[in-house]
Amino acid sequence: MIPAKARRTKLNNLEENTTIQVGFIGLNNQGQQYLEALSSHPLYRVSSIADLDIERAERLSRKFECDFFDDFRQLILTSKIDLLIDSTNNQTPLEIIILALKNRISVLKTLHVGPSFEDFGEILKASLKYKTLYTVASTLAYSPGFSQLRKYLAQDNSTEEIYLLSVYGAYPIEMQLPENRWLSDPEIACGGVLMHKSYEILQEIIRNFDLPEQVYALTTNLAPDKRQQMSLTEDAAILSMNFRNKLIGTLEASRVASPANEYLKIYYPDKCITATKSRFVITDASNNILQETSGPSDNLSLINLLLDDFANAISGQTKEHNYFLKRELSVQTSAIIQASYLSFRTLMPENPQKISEITTLDSKPIW
Repeated sequence: MIPAKARRTKLNNLEENTTIQVGFIGLNNQGQQYLEALSSHPLYRVSSIADLDIERAERLSRKFECDFFDDFRQLILTSKIDLLIDSTNNQTPLEIIILALKNRISVLKTLHVGPSFEDFGEILKASLKYKTLYTVASTLAYSPGFSQLRKYLAQDNSTEEIYLLSVYGAYPIEMQLPENRWLSDPEIACGGVLMHKSYEILQEIIRNFDLPEQVYALTTNLAPDKRQQMSLTEDAAILSMNFRNKLIGTLEASRVASPANEYLKIYYPDKCITATKSRFVITDASNNILQETSGPSDNLSLINLLLDDFANAISGQTKEHNYFLKRELSVQTSAIIQASYLSFRTLMPENPQKISEITTLDSKPIW
């Protein structure tokens, strides 16, 4: 976590010259959390919002004192904005995102299901062409547990001793809600749901351990017959990963009725590291705690930290650690998800690196 004093200093360096005008589409629960954070952030101003539910858009426009639309295209064409935040439940049509980028509007997507990998490649090429920024948000990257994990691995000299990564993700998905029923269709949901839900923790694996050379995925669902099983997204998924240095890893993801839960375990011969959203722990072979760090991990705090870094990126005052400019990281995360669902369909191991090369993008910063 960034100390409060350091965060104030970073913001003060931007405040004199930066007011980022924001257009916002999609007013689900997560979207409203972002709106709350934006409304109190010194560097952002919400100019307009849009939702297919016009009554909800009108009600929230009064609360946040901004214009409202029920047409995403009209918001982009008539609002003077620097940033479009996409928090729609379903994947936003490709032409809407491309329209924003063509109008020199950067795009931040808050949800991880969609777009398809092919559309994602077109979006990234457009962002490069029009010198704008497109990224999928990851608040997990700013959490106390995973921030401390990155610091530890950057300083630790024994990373070659790691022999196993174990990742677990449990994700509540309320498909019975009318606005979420599209999540049951593999084609509309870009292959499936659980790997997309695992986007943030997969990104942390790639950030710390590089892209796996090979992945193999199995998924299952509770449909009563094979025809239904091919037409529905998964209830559980297991992903095996092989890395260059003989490191192996597994990801277990499942749909649950309980609150979301994610953790990453790193196994050494003599110790185990566990990182969760709120906690970083090192234990010895007898499970005795050797080191422990914890901190606040509420969504609003993490969203604010993400918005701080995004303000740096969109204003050009970037830092080396700023993941918004690491285009290759976004490509590789999407590639491993695509490889996972391809492996499920082919029943064969797949190479995420070959898939990532489809975009023909280099890793240079977009600025």
